[in-house]
Amino acid sequence: MRAWFTDESVGVDVGLKMLVTLSNGERLSDVPTSIKRLTQFGVVCIETLSPGIKGIRKFNQFFKQLEDACKVSGTKVIKIGRFFPSTRKCSSCGVVRNAIPTRIRIWTCVFCKAEHDRDFNAAKNIHLEGLRLLSVG
Repeated sequence: MRAWFTDESVGVDVGLKMLVTLSNGERLSDVPTSIKRLTQFGVVCIETLSPGIKGIRKFNQFFKQLEDACKVSGTKVIKIGRFFPSTRKCSSCGVVRNAIPTRIRIWTCVFCKAEHDRDFNAAKNIHLEGLRLLSVG
């Protein structure tokens, strides 16, 4: 059984251009490499996706393969609710802003002035929320 510590956990943001962006800054573009890398963690935090997202079938297939591989490797999967504001929440100060158009890839928090890469920020927020959920059981 693996020990689940922060340094052995990661948040995962899925996207249309890059398959996954990890909260540790890694970006992976193909399914086999992504699954192999993610099963090296003790805990993987993922977002439950909205059925209205473009390419949702591709993401659901990826998540199914990931969950199956995680069962085999002993990696714990934590699912974040689909309404969690992973993209809109500042991972530095926690302020949640209004909608961000998908064409905006870099944004600056109006409160703390931290600059965020949209996907990396979402992955960090998914990771933090997953760890919070894990800690409360």
